[in-house]
Amino acid sequence: MTELAKAYTRGRGFEETGPNSEIVSVIIMATARTVVNPEQHKREQIGDYAVSPGTLYGWSLVEVQTLNRYRRKAM
Repeated sequence: MTELAKAYTRGRGFEETGPNSEIVSVIIMATARTVVNPEQHKREQIGDYAVSPGTLYGWSLVEVQTLNRYRRKAM
């Protein structure tokens, strides 16, 4: 999960010692969720926005929102 988070944010939020506390919380939540439910068959929806299983490397909507604060986007 750490490498997936690092790839998703393109390294932002990571120092030589590792990820910052927000990214660590995402890694812990995603790891715990995957261990409990490796199938990840739950669809998440907030308003018109929906995330299907397997979308976005298996991140939940809350995790994606947190990671997007660090993600570098092309201009």
